[in-house]
Amino acid sequence: MAQTVVVTSVEDNVEQPLNRRVTISHNATSADPVYDGISIPWVGATVVDDDTADVRVMESAGFTSVSEAVGAGQTDTYTVVLILNPPMT
Repeated sequence: MAQTVVVTSVEDNVEQPLNRRVTISHNATSADPVYDGISIPWVGATVVDDDTADVRVMESAGFTSVSEAVGAGQTDTYTVVLILNPPMT
């Protein structure tokens, strides 16, 4: 009798290549010696990763501006933040 096997991936926060191919192997265990330990073909599957990394730049006062003029404020600051799974905007 045919059996349906459900494959479920594990949710993690690791960005990996999108749509990567994996191979699923099987082991047969049965009280019936005819089926115990038989060879089962491998199954190929595609894993779709939903994790994405992003970099956000947050500028001081909403913009970054520096001037070459002598005596002018020749520096400005901004913050760089690394984000995994940024919210959809």
